[in-house]
Amino acid sequence: MKNKTKKTKESIITRNKTIFTIQLIVGLFTVGYIYYTGLLPLKYNVIIAVILLGAIAISGVVLFKSRGWFNNFVKIMNMALSLVLVIGCFYASKGVSFIDAITGAEYETHVVSVIVDANSQYMKLEDVKAFPFSANTAQDKVNVDKAVELFEKEHKFTPSIDPYETYEGLQRDLLNGTTQVMLLSENHRMMVEQVNPEFSKQTRIIEQVSYTQKTNVRNTGANVLKDTFTILISGIDTYGPVSTVASSDVNMLVTVDPKTNQILLTSIPRDYHVELGTIGEMDKLTYSGIYGINETVTTVEKLLDIDVDFYVRVNFSSVETVVDALGGVTVESKFNFNSTVDPSLHYNVGKNDLNGYEALMFARERKAFPRGDEDRVVHQQELMKGIIKSLTSPSFLLNYTQVLSTIGDSIETNMSDDDLTRLIRMQIDKNPSWDIQQNQLVGTEAYSMTTHSMTGWNQYVFEPIPESVAQAKKYIEDMEAHKKIEVKR
Repeated sequence: MKNKTKKTKESIITRNKTIFTIQLIVGLFTVGYIYYTGLLPLKYNVIIAVILLGAIAISGVVLFKSRGWFNNFVKIMNMALSLVLVIGCFYASKGVSFIDAITGAEYETHVVSVIVDANSQYMKLEDVKAFPFSANTAQDKVNVDKAVELFEKEHKFTPSIDPYETYEGLQRDLLNGTTQVMLLSENHRMMVEQVNPEFSKQTRIIEQVSYTQKTNVRNTGANVLKDTFTILISGIDTYGPVSTVASSDVNMLVTVDPKTNQILLTSIPRDYHVELGTIGEMDKLTYSGIYGINETVTTVEKLLDIDVDFYVRVNFSSVETVVDALGGVTVESKFNFNSTVDPSLHYNVGKNDLNGYEALMFARERKAFPRGDEDRVVHQQELMKGIIKSLTSPSFLLNYTQVLSTIGDSIETNMSDDDLTRLIRMQIDKNPSWDIQQNQLVGTEAYSMTTHSMTGWNQYVFEPIPESVAQAKKYIEDMEAHKKIEVKR
């Protein structure tokens, strides 16, 4: 009786009806899920549905009519097809998760650190509660006040604040023992290191608090399938979460005209001396990022007198992990040079095959070039072209899930998931050949004692050449009018 029951159960599992039912359910789910993702145009959904359900119907007929060993073979093939469809849905879900992960960004993260001298005996927050916390309240009062609130909420104590007006005096007093502990917003660390390049090596973080804040970047309402739209790519000067507020090291506009199938890359030097968008003071463009992505967006809009429709934010981690996930990239270098950050890295004129770290150093280098930041932005555009080329290569398919999960953690954009999905669907449907034009804003070297973020310090700046700014604006305006452009070299 026991053997008979076991035989009955096994026969149910391997019955033709059971196999066909499983296959039909998986097939219908696959068709429905592909339609749900919205990544494919309707005509492709119909084609897939007809082919897939037709194949299932034919395999079902063969299944029910076959006998003996051939019937068993057909059962195995049908179950294999069902498994392939399940795996296909898994891969499709990665695409959906990727889109959900990177789109609709509305918040950014501020991190405030409790810092002591690296040689001090203080190792944790409890060790310094009795001391006043020194902080630059002249330049960072909002974050300092917010940090005090967080200490009250999370650590049940209220630190007393010893106010400073400059980072020069603040870091000096910490290192000479005049004060024992300081508060520092991580987005301001770059400014301290302008004063003392060894600051991070000479100090230690013993505690951090963080909070999120709405970006407040306006929605221009651009129709991505009909209107020319401009995306600001902001490469923030930090590792870790891409939502972290930090200086904007890379500032590149990507203007897309879906009617003429033309793309314009416009790079703006990080040291460009510009008027901040909402603050209204003169500063280096890179410093706009420490006040949030909205400040960078509005600063670029004010500089070129254009509308920025979307932003994409990436960081150091983004470059390394994405390039490594792609299996490396090939870039074109203008020079033979060694990295000034890591002298062990050498780049040749012409093509270079790079891993993630090498690609990051390639994109960050400027001191090795005769024109500094002007040459660096050209290399940044070359890296972007290299990444796009890798994304369209067969090796990308082998790393599909890894690459998408990496990108999902490393990129943020305020573009909606609907807009991004419509762009993907258009590319699949029409498969247009894009004409990519490249432009770089230029300027003249200068120094300024009155930059908003580093007042009193003789800061290297790049003064915009008005003709260069005007020409960049005209290129974008012509594209907005759906005119074909050709960038003059």
